[in-house]
Amino acid sequence: MNRIIAFLVFVVSALAADPAEAVRQAAAGWTQAVVKRDLAALERLLADDLIFVHSNGRTVQNKTQYLAAIEKSNYEGLPLSDIDVRVYGKTALLSAHIDTKNVGREPFRVRTMQVFVEKNGVWQLAAFQSTRLMPPVAAPAQ
Repeated sequence: MNRIIAFLVFVVSALAADPAEAVRQAAAGWTQAVVKRDLAALERLLADDLIFVHSNGRTVQNKTQYLAAIEKSNYEGLPLSDIDVRVYGKTALLSAHIDTKNVGREPFRVRTMQVFVEKNGVWQLAAFQSTRLMPPVAAPAQ
């Protein structure tokens, strides 16, 4: 009997999702939901007490304000790259680059730090901060 219980514990542990991977999926999920303007998905993926600081440093939004802005947005892509996730219990930090692509505008890259919290088995974005990266300046010709 003990062997069966030990085996079941092993199987359940092996099947449990890797928290870092679950956070990566949540991050990809909210960026895809923004592009699609999928407010129902964003409602699930964003924490109720969200703090969202845009790359201009001036715009800070709560969840209600952020969702209202998404309804009027024109993103065509927000691909994440160079993702690093660190999990601390039910909290996780994600750092990454996002190549922000808006319809009719030049794309730009940001470095982002995101805080996710796990609530009832779902990882939600609780805080977002990004810094716009400027293209490298060419060295003067000598």
